[in-house]
Amino acid sequence: MKKKTLLLLTLIGTITLTTACSKATLKESTTAVNAKEWNISSNDYFDKIKEKNISRLVDLIDEKILEKKYKKNEKENKYVEKKITQIKSAYNAEVLPQILRTYYGVESIEELEKYIRLEFKRDEAINDYIESHITNSEIEDYYNKNITGDVRISQIYIKSNIKNSDNELEKKKKEEEALKKANEVIKKLEDKKSWKDLVKEYSDDEATKLNDGDLGFLKATNINEKMNNAIKDLKKGEYTKEPLKTEHGYHILLKTDEKDKPSLKSIKNDIKEKLKAQKLGSSKTISVDTLDLIRKEAKVEFKDDKLNAAYNKYLNTIRDNLNKK
Repeated sequence: MKKKTLLLLTLIGTITLTTACSKATLKESTTAVNAKEWNISSNDYFDKIKEKNISRLVDLIDEKILEKKYKKNEKENKYVEKKITQIKSAYNAEVLPQILRTYYGVESIEELEKYIRLEFKRDEAINDYIESHITNSEIEDYYNKNITGDVRISQIYIKSNIKNSDNELEKKKKEEEALKKANEVIKKLEDKKSWKDLVKEYSDDEATKLNDGDLGFLKATNINEKMNNAIKDLKKGEYTKEPLKTEHGYHILLKTDEKDKPSLKSIKNDIKEKLKAQKLGSSKTISVDTLDLIRKEAKVEFKDDKLNAAYNKYLNTIRDNLNKK
């Protein structure tokens, strides 16, 4: 590993990395191997290995960028300790070295720890970068379109009863039966049937069935987007005219009470967390794309065309693999 590190430190001389703490500049080629009638320069050698070692070089670049801002702390230490414990417990001592080489590209637990610490710092940097690029305009827009006062909701829940062992035809049939039942409830509500009676007759939620389906007051920022879209325009005493589909069935929702809308200032941080979660889930490649932006903001510039091409190929390979998942 020491030889690989020295090699990559020499390779990093083919980029310019300007941060608050470091600057590497292009170095001239030197002779790496000499013979009677020929020699091999360091550049000749590096040209052969650039693409193969690009991920190691990217690790070194990220370490340089992140090491100052993201110092070791208790949160990081606990995360690293937990991950290493999980890996050690998953494999016996005989196969562990092979697992480390094959899946993590390291030769020892010490190197694994360094790798995990870098991944932790990368995750922290991605979260911080995305949060720092959320604008006040985005926050205000979310507030105006999505935030209401805390709402009190009652539900009639129709369970689809789908099992993992069901085949596709059985799953489809159960799904259709649950939807038909949910629409039947809505038809009876339209015919002025009692909500209370329909909860007792139809709802599969035993926890709320005996309390008219009452879910209590729900904080506006804790309601998921799908549910919020279904209830935000309801007036007190109104119910959803279409069943709300969730993973295990259908819900008919009744708004029974609503508090005043909270001020933007009081929930600004909650909205930022919502927007950050949305952005993190907006693309399968958000992590690799964000790290690329972080490197660009750190003024990372490849002075070697082949190395730059290898870097772009490395990024695109990761993106392709993520998009296939």
